[in-house]
Amino acid sequence: DQIFIKPIVSKTKLYVGEGATVTYKLYYRVNITRYEQTQDIKPEGFWKEEFDIDEHVSSQNQYLNGALYRVATIKKFRVFPTRAGTLEISAYRAICEVLMTDVMRNRWGLSMNFNQFFNSMGKTMKAEVYAPAIKFDVKPLPTPQPDGFNGAVGKFDLESSLDQDSVQVGTPVSFKFKVSGEGNIATLPEVTLELPSIFEQYEPKVHREIK
Repeated sequence: DQIFIKPIVSKTKLYVGEGATVTYKLYYRVNITRYEQTQDIKPEGFWKEEFDIDEHVSSQNQYLNGALYRVATIKKFRVFPTRAGTLEISAYRAICEVLMTDVMRNRWGLSMNFNQFFNSMGKTMKAEVYAPAIKFDVKPLPTPQPDGFNGAVGKFDLESSLDQDSVQVGTPVSFKFKVSGEGNIATLPEVTLELPSIFEQYEPKVHREIK
């Protein structure tokens, strides 16, 4: 009850290609001197996109079961199942080094032995934190599938623009296509532009940003 990981899943019933967000939060009532991941997530049957976690973001206070904890997000990612069935994300484990005096104070309060408390000052102990495996129920997509469907499930918008439509011969013209929305953007086909032979076409520049 002094330190533990709580996994939070947006949903566990999905269709193939539909996304779900998984967040691991560390709850603690002790001072942590070091944190080390010992077993990372293995999402078999999923496409996974990691979120960047800012290590400098301070933790938040939160009450849970009548006790006040500090809470920090330690891992966050979005998964997209690639096949139907019961799929599983493996367990997550880490080791925390915490001050022994904090553990003793929270557990035994003022009734503890004073010499024992004094001798533990500055010393640390290792505590293993563990988040269990997460199971998902994944259904196949409806059939028949539309022509040209490449597996992208979600909501996407396509915008196009042309920087100028009246130019002299030899002057470059730039097309810009922007795809945005929610879903696994990696499954979308590349945007292609078919031009008459009188145009000389160059390889496009692609910028991808996942939030």
